[in-house]
Amino acid sequence: MPNFVYGFTRSELQDGRYLAIEEWLTTDYQKGPITRVAIFDLENKLVTRLATVKKGFVDSFKLKNNIFTYNKTYHGNSKVVESAVDWNLITQWSDAYL
Repeated sequence: MPNFVYGFTRSELQDGRYLAIEEWLTTDYQKGPITRVAIFDLENKLVTRLATVKKGFVDSFKLKNNIFTYNKTYHGNSKVVESAVDWNLITQWSDAYL
């Protein structure tokens, strides 16, 4: 079974049906941070993962009017990039227990 590492940044969405959380792809200080958003559908036991963010963190997860938004924070250059994804376009869900 794969090992996953999650950060402290997380948000419940749609009254607790979904959990968006920061997933760490490396804990190697020289390579990272390398993170991405993992969204768990707690009702259907599914997970989807968004694009990888190199040298940055993800946070501020929100779902409003079918738009999922989050920030990519790059501490090395004090840059914050706001990102938005149409919720209906998130279609690559897989079994959360694989």
